[in-house]
Amino acid sequence: NIWEITEARWKGKLALKDPLASLSNFMGVSTLVQHADELAAAYKRHAGKDLVLHDGVPDAGYEFLYRLLHNDPVILKSGSKAAKASGKPGQTNPPLFFGPMTYYRYNFTKGYVNALAENLDPVAKLIYPTYVAIGRQAPHPNAAKLFIHFLMGSTELTADTVLEQPYNEGKSAGLLKGLAAYFDPGSKSPRDDAPLPKGGEAWSRMKAWTTDPDFMWREGPKVRDFWIQEAGS
Repeated sequence: NIWEITEARWKGKLALKDPLASLSNFMGVSTLVQHADELAAAYKRHAGKDLVLHDGVPDAGYEFLYRLLHNDPVILKSGSKAAKASGKPGQTNPPLFFGPMTYYRYNFTKGYVNALAENLDPVAKLIYPTYVAIGRQAPHPNAAKLFIHFLMGSTELTADTVLEQPYNEGKSAGLLKGLAAYFDPGSKSPRDDAPLPKGGEAWSRMKAWTTDPDFMWREGPKVRDFWIQEAGS
């Protein structure tokens, strides 16, 4: 249960990149805050009782952040260093790592031994969509369409296609095209007929919440201020 990382046994044992220096982490934290009702229900499943909020904390989403920040997380300037803190081989009591799934690729490139927490209650994965668009007065809109087509990969690519690393070379690069630059465990193509990269097999098994741009616009500044207030207290 995700509330376990706010408990004493994980005090000082959670590493993450500072959300105020990482938009992806900030969107993840804000998305947790947005799902206050689900977090409250998850707390009751875990603790067997209703959640009691601290004074001045408006709901379960902010309460989760409050307890997390008062459990001495290790907040770093680098996501790579946070991933290394948990994934470096030979540790007997490593910390947990909260951050983009893309760092899981270091298991294959740097010999880390991170594992994915696939079955967390109430959520194991926080998704932030990335969009492409064509400007209203773009001078060459058809060229832009061709570029977007390139980004989506070859039409010969199927869910059963077997791709070999390195993905940016040879046959793999020819099939992935523009997808090659983003073909790692933490990214998911908008195409349902594209294969998953090595290490990304867990993607479909992990319960997800997706970042809501409207919520970020309305509530993001409040989440930021709350984080600054509690991280410094």
